[in-house]
Amino acid sequence: MVGGGRVTLEAMRKALDEGVAGIVSGGADMEDLVSLLGRDIVVGITGQEELDLTIVLTEGFGSMPMAEDVFEFLRAAEGRTVSVNGSTQVRAGVVRPEIILPLDDDEPADPLEDLLARREAEKGEPTVGAKVRIVRNPKFGRWGTVVSMPSEPVRFETEALLPAAEVELDDGSRVFVPLANLEVF
Repeated sequence: MVGGGRVTLEAMRKALDEGVAGIVSGGADMEDLVSLLGRDIVVGITGQEELDLTIVLTEGFGSMPMAEDVFEFLRAAEGRTVSVNGSTQVRAGVVRPEIILPLDDDEPADPLEDLLARREAEKGEPTVGAKVRIVRNPKFGRWGTVVSMPSEPVRFETEALLPAAEVELDDGSRVFVPLANLEVF
């Protein structure tokens, strides 16, 4: 099952009740995962939990929408069988979650090639019109579009004077964000 935003505790419980084998979502609240398991989890090492449901969070904890191109890629695989491994380890040999999608005979050898090439080409410094994600609080995880690049540094609440971009968020509001706090897509 694929969901673009935050998967809720209720959705995870219903998935278990319905026999769903895996959920791929942008994010989930840590408290919901703890409640589902009935105990605390160690964030740096996962995959050893005794649960008949694999959960892969593509963006992380909290209400974080999945990258649009990743969501569209997974949505295009609707109805197909995939293999999902939610194991994570961040120390002593990094292990990341995996989503394995077998290819049909008529598919290109690497269906992700275009997606990855486009992402790589678009990376770099933000420019007007660029799709960006904010990677630091207070707007962590929010998506938007760069609408202006002030020629002078912007003063933030912390009193720091930093190069910044004006970003229109998906809800239409506008905020100034330090360039170092933006990820370009």
